[in-house]
Amino acid sequence: MLYLRLEDHKITIADYTRPASVDAGAEGVLTLVEHVMTPTLSLRQNLQEARRQHPLFQQVKDVEVIVNGPVTLVPVSEYDDSVEDVLFKSCFRVASEVPYRVLADVIPQLRTMLLFGVRQSVSDGIGVEFQGGNIHYTSATSLLLRQFAQHNADAQRCRVYVNCRDRYIDVAAFIERQLVACCPYEVSCASDAVYYVLALSKALGFVPSETLYITVGNNATVQEITAMLRRFAPSVRRHTLGDDFGTRPITQHPAVPFDLGLMLLA
Repeated sequence: MLYLRLEDHKITIADYTRPASVDAGAEGVLTLVEHVMTPTLSLRQNLQEARRQHPLFQQVKDVEVIVNGPVTLVPVSEYDDSVEDVLFKSCFRVASEVPYRVLADVIPQLRTMLLFGVRQSVSDGIGVEFQGGNIHYTSATSLLLRQFAQHNADAQRCRVYVNCRDRYIDVAAFIERQLVACCPYEVSCASDAVYYVLALSKALGFVPSETLYITVGNNATVQEITAMLRRFAPSVRRHTLGDDFGTRPITQHPAVPFDLGLMLLA
């Protein structure tokens, strides 16, 4: 199985062969490459260049695409797949101006459907580049929310998760087991991130001294964001893949993004 994780400026390509044994100690084989996209080239041209450089990825195979981008949430009880496109495009101006392919993930723990979009040019490029293989899309946000919703909510009534990735943070707020907010923010530094997290907390009526803040991610800013949050709130916890899945090799890999790790370890 080949995994593509898409961001505006970078593609993470992973080839993962799952373990043949179901034994708890068995491990698969992971090969991971980060490809910084050349802005003057299309996504397909960037994919071609990345695959040319790494022969392992030249084989046609099934592809799982993880999309980082705008999302909107709809309760399952209100969901109507016939209006997915209209609903998504009414929430995001760019989707009304640029052709988008609108998709949906289910988050059963929250009884919620998550709508997300892929630029049609991106979807077409991936389809041409990997023709002959089965291609499936998943939102990175749905991977995060499914995992966060499984965490024990009894110890802290209000929880705010901060997923730190390159140039962005994803913030999800819970009251016990209920998701009350889910927002991405573009950030240029740790102070930006902390400002947005605390501003959202205030808007939700969360009291920092009574709220648990949980940071995830393995990029360069997560430690700085965690330390800065601790200046304003007494309960700030750094959470890693190892906390959920133990000391498996994927959890120790320095370049595996949190959402990709969740998919590989599921």
